[in-house]
Amino acid sequence: MRLENFDSTGVNPIGEGAEKKVFINPEDQKKVISERKEGIEEETGLEKDTHRQLKARYYLTQIVQLLLPKNIPHVYNIGESKQGIQIADVERIEHMESHARLQEINKLRGDTDLIKKDIEKELGEEGYELIDKLHEFGLGSSIDETFGNYIKDEKGNVRYIETFNPWEKDVVDNKNIRLLFDEEELRGAIESNSDEKVRNQCIKHLERVLTLFEEEKQELKNQPEPEKIENNEKTKELELRMELFEASFSLEDLRSIIELSDQDAEGHPLWWPAKMALGEITKKRNEVWADENISSDKKSQLEAKYKMLSKAVGIRNRGQIDHTR
Repeated sequence: MRLENFDSTGVNPIGEGAEKKVFINPEDQKKVISERKEGIEEETGLEKDTHRQLKARYYLTQIVQLLLPKNIPHVYNIGESKQGIQIADVERIEHMESHARLQEINKLRGDTDLIKKDIEKELGEEGYELIDKLHEFGLGSSIDETFGNYIKDEKGNVRYIETFNPWEKDVVDNKNIRLLFDEEELRGAIESNSDEKVRNQCIKHLERVLTLFEEEKQELKNQPEPEKIENNEKTKELELRMELFEASFSLEDLRSIIELSDQDAEGHPLWWPAKMALGEITKKRNEVWADENISSDKKSQLEAKYKMLSKAVGIRNRGQIDHTR
């Protein structure tokens, strides 16, 4: 079956996340087709991948799969259906029990925080080790560290079940893009692999990703510059939400929180409500990012404020709060 011919109309998905639905490949029960939900761009403010980006996503994922064959499922194709829906044909990995429950909660649009904690426990230290390894490969910005994107297979291997995004538009300049991986660190991971055939194939794929990146970058630069605005309803709402955040939460007190266990995180009187509020701010910030009519200066101003709030809340990892990124 050609990927563009896939049509999920009337077919029940076997899994569903915040942004995607997953279906069994009708021609091969050992494969699944991951389909981006319709309307997710409007809901999240994130744009669809361009055709070059889809190709580069395929090649980058192939690189990581070759380097970590026990942890990254095979990706057979990534593209777009005739209906314009972006899809990927990938290896099927059986869900853990907690992962299956997560899928049901996602379908009902329920609260997934508790079940994600169960997944984190089932993954154990191997989950953290895989995330650390991907960071070592220079892929930290290309992955989603949410534990719902990881599964422990029947052999005990932790598998990352998403593909790897190669680049994104610059936060403040929509006529520019930036790589979401560190080329030098990824080349180092490739060169340290003991299999010459794997090294050669990975280098070939990497050069293809970089060629697509430069082509995309040049095309964006050649596009006519639209007239920019300083303020609209999106910027005003984002500014208001950030002002309310500062009025509601002490940034200094948030920065002082450096340790927080699983048991204490959700019930913490300051950190947890601040984290929830930041999540809503992030959605609005993404909408501003995606609006090409907003000037770079305005986006830069808003992004500086957003990063200050985001770092104050920090990222929780193994009971530690990282306030540096």
